[in-house]
Parts: sequence; structure tokens; C-alpha cells
Amino acid sequence: MEKKTIGKFISALRRANGMTQKELGEKLFVSDKTVSRWECDECTPELSLIPSIAEIFGITTDELLRGERNNPDREAVTSDNSASKQKVKSDKQFKLMLHSRKKKFTNLSFISIGLCFMGLIAAMISNLGFSEGFLGFCLASVFLVAATICQICFTVSFRFLIDEEDAEYTERMKKANTEMVFGSVRIFFGILLIFAFCLPIALLTLA
Repeated sequence: MEKKTIGKFISALRRANGMTQKELGEKLFVSDKTVSRWECDECTPELSLIPSIAEIFGITTDELLRGERNNPDREAVTSDNSASKQKVKSDKQFKLMLHSRKKKFTNLSFISIGLCFMGLIAAMISNLGFSEGFLGFCLASVFLVAATICQICFTVSFRFLIDEEDAEYTERMKKANTEMVFGSVRIFFGILLIFAFCLPIALLTLA
């Protein structure tokens, strides 16, 4: 097996890049005879020239000193594995962030739901307990308005800002936004039902 040397490696790299010994020498400020001596293994380049030679041929100084490139297949596998691990890690972090945000939105939505029920209870107590239907309607309206404002704030705060350049997660973020909007719509529908329930009580009282 032919021994790999720096000289033979420089010669192979120079030929592969379509470069003459003179052209390489001009880049390194040495004569073409010096380059020829390197390639014939009569001498080796000065250490100060090693980084420059490596830069010209787009290799590392370690590859130049060893007289061979790193195994491209091995590098590709390592790069693929690293990219794969990074993708899995990023995907996992996104899922955790998505789950956390949706959970917080759901938990805070219970505040709006609670305000709705408090408004309904206030209306019922005022009407049945004290025969003050209009007062009950007013109290219910206050709670319902508070519930509406809270839910709007929760929806705006927890919605995802879509970045079209990040196409990988765009669809999932859109889906999460849609789910949160539909959740808020259901709560708003409940608010309207309670309002519709309390309104006749106030009208009958006034009448």
C-alpha cells in the first residue's frame, strides 16, 4: 500500500483544482520549484504555510498533515445524526411549549366560565330571593362583560404569532390558534345564552 504523504496529497489537491505548480506557488509566495520539491517529497512546507495551503484547498490543517481527507461517509453520517438529534430536540421543545400554552389558556378560560356562572347565580338570587329581577340582570351583565373581556384577553395573549418562514411548525400553530378561538367562541355563546336568559327577567320586572 502506497504511503500517504503531504507532498502527494498537495499534488492530488492541486491537480483536482486545475492548478499549476506555478499558480500554487504564486498564491503562497514561493517558487514553482519549491512546490515541485514538496510534491516529490524532497521536503515539506514550512509550518507557517500549512494553514494557507489548507485554506486554498478548502481542507483542515489536520487533513493536510495526515495526507488525506476525513472519511466523507463518516462525516455525512455524523452530520446526519447530529441534525437528526437536533431536529428531535427542537420538535420535543415545540411540543412541550405548545402543550404548556394550551394548558394555560384552558385553565384561564375557567375564570371566564366561573364569571358566567357567578352572573347567573347573582341573577337567580336577586330575582328569586329578593324579587329584584332588574338588579339581578345588572349584576349578571357586569359578570358577563367581565367574562367577555377576560376571554378576549386570554385569546389574544396565548395565540401564536405565525412566522411563514418557519414552515415546519406553521400548520401546528395555526391549528392551535383555531382550537383556542373555537374554545373562546363556545364561551361567548354561553355568555349570550345567560344574557338571553336574564333579559326577560329584567323586562318582566320593569313591566
